[in-house]
Amino acid sequence: MRFWKTVSAPLMMVGLLSPVLVNCGTLGQLAGGATQLASGAMAAADCPALRNGDVASLAVEGSADVQTKVRGFIGAVYEYEHTAASVEADLIASCRELGAAMNMSDADLQADADSGEGAKAVCNAVSAKIKATIAAKGDFELRITPPKPPVCEMPFDAMQECLAQCGAAIDPGNLTASCEGGSIRGECNADCNGKCIVEGSAACGGTCDGTCQGQCNGEDVSGSCDGKCEGSCSGTCSMEASGKCEGTCEGACTATMEAPSCTGTVKPPSVSVDCQANCAAQASAKLKCHPPSIGVELVGNGDASVELKGLVNGLKTAYPKIINIQQGIAARLKTQGTVLVEQGKALPSAVGSAGAQAQGCLVAAGQMAFEASASVSVSVEASANVSGSIGN
Repeated sequence: MRFWKTVSAPLMMVGLLSPVLVNCGTLGQLAGGATQLASGAMAAADCPALRNGDVASLAVEGSADVQTKVRGFIGAVYEYEHTAASVEADLIASCRELGAAMNMSDADLQADADSGEGAKAVCNAVSAKIKATIAAKGDFELRITPPKPPVCEMPFDAMQECLAQCGAAIDPGNLTASCEGGSIRGECNADCNGKCIVEGSAACGGTCDGTCQGQCNGEDVSGSCDGKCEGSCSGTCSMEASGKCEGTCEGACTATMEAPSCTGTVKPPSVSVDCQANCAAQASAKLKCHPPSIGVELVGNGDASVELKGLVNGLKTAYPKIINIQQGIAARLKTQGTVLVEQGKALPSAVGSAGAQAQGCLVAAGQMAFEASASVSVSVEASANVSGSIGN
């Protein structure tokens, strides 16, 4: 997906942008008729900041507040568009992996990222193959444990500078106040009070999401531990902590927590809607989501088809990545995109003193936000179709 492919002609640009201009009310400083609109479209198509992300060199007139708003929005849209394209490429790769496991041909799994349409083509083909494979499973029973939602983390330092620029700096001494709907995670070199999360293979006396070598009080359909493990956990172990934590501390640390992140939304108490949306979009590439483990078991006698065996293997390896995109990364991007689109409608008329170059870039950025947000929605729908094909 690349916005610049759609602006090769001024008249096409005007046609694309007219809904945005209507929603903005007026751009009196830029447009007084068709000639001015075409001129504004040409200026919008020549916005280096949206091509290279260098918002500092963008000529913006007006007060410091106006300059901050303009550069913040354009920088946010630039990063958001790139992250949306990256997410689509990752989704294509994950659906392709699942399809290849079922012996689908390369031709059926070939597509490039293109405003969500590439992911839609590949994932929909894979969804159809899954349905056909399940329909032909005969007496075999495919048991799948519904996956848990992915846990996503946003590093505080990824948003700190941006938030400070718009007057909503994070208080490092009270990170909890800036983490809405989630918990604080990080490295604690002192005592951790909360949970200690250890990845890999380690001694565990808590919840194990993986394989427990010992006693487990809850298993998924494949026999993997999905409850408290007393023994060794290969996967993710989450234990109550009140002392030294050799993994990631979730909660409070008696010393300064290193590389802290928020599993909810990084949102200082005094932040405005626009500031928070811009900073979240600028940091969107830094969001880290953890794919859930999925229990899959094929029950039956005899020899299952190659496709059915492949489906089981693909669900174990590729499907967690698809869920991670659908319910984790893309879900957050979709929310961010909604706010950016609304900003794109309102901002040009709200910062009329920004100057012609900045106004042209704002109009182009508004359209870019609209298209990137639409791309994310298509990717979410494509991933949801895969989940629907297996009944999740």
